[in-house]
Amino acid sequence: MNLTSETSPIFYLNNLTPGTTYRLELFAQNERGQSDIEHLTVTTLFMKNTKLISSSLQEYQYESWYSMMIISILFTILLVVIVVYIVCRLRQRQISRKNRRKEEQIKQK
Repeated sequence: MNLTSETSPIFYLNNLTPGTTYRLELFAQNERGQSDIEHLTVTTLFMKNTKLISSSLQEYQYESWYSMMIISILFTILLVVIVVYIVCRLRQRQISRKNRRKEEQIKQK
């Protein structure tokens, strides 16, 4: 469907199969003739519950695995930061208590 605006033409393609590559040939035609053909290759996005063709399945599994690995690494880093923070706070409290005890001992003498 051509929804041409004042600035540029806009085209919508409906009922395309998810995860499919299409080769488009675009040209303009009017009373003066036809323009050169512009070739485009586009791939539609995958949708939930879409059956994947075997060649795309490996790529999809790799992207899924890679995403999970990145999330796992980020979660691990966050966990390490939290643990380091807790350990530092506990050490700081211990040092503060020792310093207070020393001050109390000095005052008692």
